[in-house]
Amino acid sequence: MGNDFEDVDPIEFFDFACELEKIKKDLNSTESSINRNIYVRIYYAVFLFLREWLKKHTSYQSWPKGEHTRLANYIRFKGPFDKEVNEMIYENLIF
Repeated sequence: MGNDFEDVDPIEFFDFACELEKIKKDLNSTESSINRNIYVRIYYAVFLFLREWLKKHTSYQSWPKGEHTRLANYIRFKGPFDKEVNEMIYENLIF
């Protein structure tokens, strides 16, 4: 497994989601399972991008445990945008 989990650029997850979208009619899996995989890859790309952006531009610190909830809450309460935009981003991350 070693290098299978090295750091991945968020755009790689997004690009993979786009590839799946293009070939989904040729896959043997159900449309629902394919779409769920596409959405999860897009979510993860956005999550990774946000995490790295927040680490670079704010006081956000990344921790392995509970990262998804902590990042969403950070944006909700300390995000770099106005309250309404921070809340919208939070709600979309929590889904």
